[in-house]
Amino acid sequence: MINLEFLVLGRLENNTFVLTDEETGEIAVIDPSCESDELVSLIEQKGGNLKYILLTHGHFDHVGGVKSLKDRYCDAKICISKDEMKLLKDDSLNGANIHRLKFDAFDVDVELSDGDTIMFGDDEIRFITTPGHTAGSGCYITGNWLFSAGRPLYAWQNLYKIFDKSRSGRFRIDIVLIALLNADGTGSHLVICIV
Repeated sequence: MINLEFLVLGRLENNTFVLTDEETGEIAVIDPSCESDELVSLIEQKGGNLKYILLTHGHFDHVGGVKSLKDRYCDAKICISKDEMKLLKDDSLNGANIHRLKFDAFDVDVELSDGDTIMFGDDEIRFITTPGHTAGSGCYITGNWLFSAGRPLYAWQNLYKIFDKSRSGRFRIDIVLIALLNADGTGSHLVICIV
């Protein structure tokens, strides 16, 4: 069984998701927006076995905490769409320069393509590309959850693609959309529970 928690982090108050496989103790962090003692504390509380750092896209406010996590958990694999590599190397593309921030570059371990899967405990996490927010933005599907960030539904074809990918796997078409909101009622993250 996979346990889900999230933290609101960073100057833009983005959600960072923490998945824990309860049987193996493996942990995956999705979109660590900034360096965070609170995030490290949660990872340690869950056993410290960080296996994956999963990135939905390459904007600074979704990847700002990657380098510090990788420095601390050097065996963790950083995963992102192969089409996002330019954003990770250029502050004018990832948005760090607009906020006068210095972006700490990092190396990616796994460049994902549409439909790729990675193992998380006994479950698979599937990556699907949903370009629109950025050229290579994507979503992760595991169990009954679909994780996305950065408003992937800019283009209507992405909504169809999400539904189509969900139908092609083990999911039924009944879908419940859940928007995760920040404390002030705003939010840009979407979790889709496929039931």
